[in-house]
Amino acid sequence: MKLKIYTDGASRGNPGPSAIAFKILTHEEGHLLKKHSEYIGTRTNNQAEYEALISALNCATKLGSHVVCYTDSELIVKQINREYGVHDSKLRLLWRRVVVLKEKFQKISFIHVSRTDMHIQEIDKLANQALEGVDSAHEAYKAWTPEEDKVLIERYNKGITKYQLAKMHKRTHGAISSRLRKLRKSGAIARAH
Repeated sequence: MKLKIYTDGASRGNPGPSAIAFKILTHEEGHLLKKHSEYIGTRTNNQAEYEALISALNCATKLGSHVVCYTDSELIVKQINREYGVHDSKLRLLWRRVVVLKEKFQKISFIHVSRTDMHIQEIDKLANQALEGVDSAHEAYKAWTPEEDKVLIERYNKGITKYQLAKMHKRTHGAISSRLRKLRKSGAIARAH
C-alpha cells in the first residue's frame, strides 16, 4: 500500500519540553490510517522533528511499502536526502535510525512542505496539545525561591541575556521571560532590557 506521512516535532525552550505528532494516510484516497501524538521529555526542536519521523516510520512499516514523508523541517529533509551533513552527535544517532528504517520500505521519499500546509498545521496542533499542561509540571517551571530571584535580578541588571540566564538557572527561556515579567510587575526590576 502507498502511504503519505505528515510529521512534526515541537519543543518549548530548545531544549525544553517536547512532543511529537504524526498522521498516516492512504496515498490515493487520503483515508486516515493512524494519528498519534505524545510528550517525549526534554529535547531540542530538531531532535523532536527526527523523533516524530522515526515514530511515524516505525508505525508505517506495518501499513505499507511505498511511503512519501512530509515535514516542515527543511533541515531534516536535506540531511536525510544527504544534501546536508549531520554534524550534531545526537542528531547523527537519530539520522542513523531513519537510514535503517528507510531500508524497510520498497520506495520512500522525504519532502519539505510549508508550515501553512493544512496537514502540517493539524499535526503541529496535535504536538502542541501534547505539551499542554506539561510546562507547569516540567522541572524548568518549578517554584522560584527568594534567593534565586535575587541572583536572577542581579544577573539581569548586569545585562546577561535571557538565553544565558536560562542556562545559568537551568530553566527554559520561556520560564526566565515569565519570571522577569512577574518581577517587573512587582517592581523588583525597574526596566526591560
